[in-house]
Amino acid sequence: MCPFMVGVYLLAVIFVMASNAGDIFPALKMILVEAWNFDTMVTGGFWGLVIIGVRRAMFSNEAGLGSAPMYHGQSRNDEPTKEGLVAMLGPFIDTIMVCTFTAVVIILSGAYLEEGSGITMTMSAFEKTLYGIGDTLLMVIVAAFALSTLFTYSYYGSKCVVFLFGAKYRNIYNYLYIAGIFLCSFSSLAGVVSIIDISFALMSSHTMVSAILLAPRINAANASYFKKIELQKQQAARDEIESGKLKNEWGSQIRNYVMHPYKLVKDVRTAHETGNIDAVMDGNINPFLKAYLMLNGQKSD
Repeated sequence: MCPFMVGVYLLAVIFVMASNAGDIFPALKMILVEAWNFDTMVTGGFWGLVIIGVRRAMFSNEAGLGSAPMYHGQSRNDEPTKEGLVAMLGPFIDTIMVCTFTAVVIILSGAYLEEGSGITMTMSAFEKTLYGIGDTLLMVIVAAFALSTLFTYSYYGSKCVVFLFGAKYRNIYNYLYIAGIFLCSFSSLAGVVSIIDISFALMSSHTMVSAILLAPRINAANASYFKKIELQKQQAARDEIESGKLKNEWGSQIRNYVMHPYKLVKDVRTAHETGNIDAVMDGNINPFLKAYLMLNGQKSD
């Protein structure tokens, strides 16, 4: 469900951007200029802006939280490095693509000039640019994201509880989790976001320490994996070369020689032939080599 909704969301923002293609580069320019606006840094506080950016980025893609190994570890991939490369697509799609496209749409619609939170500006931008139905479409997409997030964090939590306390406490955790959802639904958005930020900070602190400690093993595993890939490519190249060779056995000759009653040398691969058998026996096989090379060149074309 979630990948489908991401696809729908990307199609929607790409449609808006295509409809306003001439304003895309000015919007990107505005993002870059305002990102390095020293007046904004002084007014808003540079480190405060950095902290807000890190909090929102972590909220977007969960990079560094330690949650990714819990679901990527369930894959049937037998190469951890390969699965890690797949996992790297998550932050790229979530932050680089989705968030950047969303920012461009907000700027194109002029919704960034309005007061409100990120989701209200995004809904206003979609409503203005998608003929009045964008806000409804966005609400459906956000609801799908919210449901998938609820299920995902239930899975994360139950996995941790089973690891720490045993499987018999899994249901207790799920009951508390559902109760927490009802309590948060009656709380303020700012309060819920603050709780999430604190939880993310606690999760990322020890995750980053473990990542630093495990970095040598990760680098060794990566080097081994890429070396294995290189060896496989070399072996494939050798196999391709060897596949064109014939076995040294009866019936696998490359040229036929007729001495009597007439003289003829014929290459069975290229059908090139000559009656000057004495020259071939003396080592003049250049015409045969030329015909073979020309044949291989035609096959490759």
